[in-house]
Amino acid sequence: MGEGRPSAVRGQTEVGSYFVANYPPFSVWTKEAVGENARRVLASSPQPGVPLGLYLHIPFCRKRCHFCYFRVYTDKNARDVAHYVDTLVREWELYQAQPATAGRPLDFVYFGGGTPSFLAIPQLEGLVGRLGALTPWASTEEVAFECEPGTLTGGKLEAIRGMGVTPSASASRTSTTGSSGRTAAPIAPPRSSRPTTRRARWGSPRSTST
Repeated sequence: MGEGRPSAVRGQTEVGSYFVANYPPFSVWTKEAVGENARRVLASSPQPGVPLGLYLHIPFCRKRCHFCYFRVYTDKNARDVAHYVDTLVREWELYQAQPATAGRPLDFVYFGGGTPSFLAIPQLEGLVGRLGALTPWASTEEVAFECEPGTLTGGKLEAIRGMGVTPSASASRTSTTGSSGRTAAPIAPPRSSRPTTRRARWGSPRSTST
């Protein structure tokens, strides 16, 4: 946006000045479109052989990186985080009541953000346990979990591993301070090592979540 432009115009978003974080973009999700398209699809039976993924957005960070265009918050307290986690579980519970997703196992899961590793150990374990009680996890092929090194401790890494998460690959980004900022770790635990109870397992990938 050029300098000399009126403030009313300067503050507007125009083509080329925003980042599309999802498809369809947010501008498509009008009340009418949700009613005519999204609800119609959710009320339909799934097509055989089509995999199901779950994306869980954890929108909390210690600070905002200059390269980040995603919806994140850096000023929320433990109560705010707990309320969000409760809402996230409730949203997936509602999806599980829809014919398109009810009873279907997840083929992949992605915990993104934001910074999923921002959550405290009890919050992570609680989220995973409650989601696992709603959804079959046994056939999950891959789980990805984004981490920011500054939010990790030995105890938290052990807790993540205890959820059935074993990093198999990683990719780091540079933070605003120039240090290694974020690691995205796709996770696919060996089937033989996966817990047999749903509550013992956690997470799964890209889906229909906040």
